Amino acid sequence: PTLALNAQPALIDQLQQQRPDLKLVISAALYELNLPIAGYHLRHADLLPLKALPHRDEQQLWFASVHDTASITTADLLGVDAMILGAVLPTASHPEQAGIGWDRFQHLASLANCPVYALGGQSPATLSTAQQHAGYGVAGIRGMLG
Repeated sequence: PTLALNAQPALIDQLQQQRPDLKLVISAALYELNLPIAGYHLRHADLLPLKALPHRDEQQLWFASVHDTASITTADLLGVDAMILGAVLPTASHPEQAGIGWDRFQHLASLANCPVYALGGQSPATLSTAQQHAGYGVAGIRGMLG
């Protein structure tokens, strides 16, 4: 998210050439470019004002970042394929924030009508905990590397 939008297509292309096995989900802000990717991600702030998703290619998925009941309701009404909920635990990028914790995650995830991924302090080691708390899987960057 810190990379300028106009610089992202070149990086996406480079990544696809280096790792054709990856299924990329990119910012919904790049939707108009019609890139050959697996799906789009709506940030929380971009989700709430929407009344409908852009025209859907059935081969592409839509993900939405959600943080509360209102955003989960909006994402459900839009018909997203999955939600990313968090931050569940403290993260290196936001150490001052405690996270919502697993009990709150479970409550919010149970409101969704699609799979919900835990975000924030996640790694492959937290997958079973997420699944025990109504999560489908985990998402992240730092905890997934190496």
